[in-house]
Amino acid sequence: ERHLVRGATDYRGNILELDKRAVSSWLKIGEVLKSGEPIPKPDNSEAEKKAWQETFILAMDDIAGQFKERMIDALPLKDGMRVLDIGCGPATYLVEAALRFKNLAGVAFDRPMSEGVVAKAVERAGVGERIEFRGGDFTTDDFDFGDPFDGILISQIIHIVDTTQAVDLLKRAVNVVKPGGFVAVHEMTIGPDDDPGPAAVFSIQMMLGTKSGGVYTKDEIAGWMNDAGLTIESDTRMDARSEVIVGRKGA
Repeated sequence: ERHLVRGATDYRGNILELDKRAVSSWLKIGEVLKSGEPIPKPDNSEAEKKAWQETFILAMDDIAGQFKERMIDALPLKDGMRVLDIGCGPATYLVEAALRFKNLAGVAFDRPMSEGVVAKAVERAGVGERIEFRGGDFTTDDFDFGDPFDGILISQIIHIVDTTQAVDLLKRAVNVVKPGGFVAVHEMTIGPDDDPGPAAVFSIQMMLGTKSGGVYTKDEIAGWMNDAGLTIESDTRMDARSEVIVGRKGA
């Protein structure tokens, strides 16, 4: 009842749906190795795509909810800040930040199909007046949503793209953060080479589902942040697979 009944506090049904699709992908690993191409996306109707997107986002909320307090502890947030969450999913972290800091406001950025889930989340938490949703494509958007931000969170999306796209994303983020502001990257990291860790398994999932995604080392990500104009300020381990690297833009 605790994990499998919809509506329960620790419901994990959405995560199981993700696992079910992952199993289907792993059964085709031989095809991917032979073709060198990821598994084609299913030819679903718009309604089916929307339903899957909602299931995926709710699963991300279940996962992020396990360490949302640690995430906010790891970020250099202050009351009154304006924060951008790129690839926000269900806006779990931005909502938690708004609950902790009563004058913090933010923009939740994700694919347009995420808007409904985010709207429900911010309304349920009572922070809808301080968090607005913007839909777009993080691989191309300039994130110009008014005044520069005090801080930016980029959580668990860099593994979807390749090195060039990752650096480009970070540079676009730095362009819209204030001098002295921060950019934080939360990612699964792999390595060192003699101890790849549990993120190595996820890298195979990226091979199966994306053309150019992958899992990167902490040093690679920190290097990209340096190249984008950030000075690394802190590095906090979230769990066995992921960590948060915070970089500061020059004043």
